[in-house]
Amino acid sequence: MISNPHHLRYVITLTILLAGMVGVGFSDHLQAVEAQSSRYKPDACPVAREMAIKGIDFLDVLHLSREHDIGLRALERAVVMCPTDPAIRYNLALAFYQSNRKEAAKKEWKQVVDAHPNHVKALANLAWVNFDLGHDETAHNLAFHALKRNRFPKNLSLAHTFVVSLFRMGRYLEAYDWLTRANLPSIRAAKWKRQSAEFVVETLWHRFRRGERFTAIREAVNLLIREYPTELLFIRAKDQLVMA
Repeated sequence: MISNPHHLRYVITLTILLAGMVGVGFSDHLQAVEAQSSRYKPDACPVAREMAIKGIDFLDVLHLSREHDIGLRALERAVVMCPTDPAIRYNLALAFYQSNRKEAAKKEWKQVVDAHPNHVKALANLAWVNFDLGHDETAHNLAFHALKRNRFPKNLSLAHTFVVSLFRMGRYLEAYDWLTRANLPSIRAAKWKRQSAEFVVETLWHRFRRGERFTAIREAVNLLIREYPTELLFIRAKDQLVMA
């Protein structure tokens, strides 16, 4: 799930505010900074952060295409001026995603994660944008490694991507097993667990309707109940199978 676009405001400190620079005024300022950006070496980051903040304001408040383009351009220039600041690059990726430029967003979030492996918001968004682009295995692996290696074991954004990528690959029992063991304290996680159990049962009934041997289906159900004895959906499936 894509994280809050205001993340930058909480991780950088401004030393100078660009007060009153809106509309054409900020566009002129941006052009001036682009023309003179080489002067800010070796440390252009303070100016880049100011530019990024103003760019985010344009993306948040003004929805006309020209203002949107100015905001995106400001973030792109800010990254060029200060490529090592993860907050600026994170927000550029978010702007790309919100502009439906998902491949560009993936590229920027990956750069943040490569440089800062514990940047959990960038990692969660990188996993999600891969899922959004149809790269289910990549999304699953990114979320899996973050969750299973005890880096972010209870992060719901990563858990959501992990589960829905398994769903889309038809690996419902794997999703159910992980949710059972993870025991996430969340109403959303309980809903995912129920959905995965329902998908497991439906898959068994699909096998039954296709004409698979009754004994094989019964053995599969019995195995589920031995492994997960408290799951009512599996117990109910066994009772219904007996009457089928």
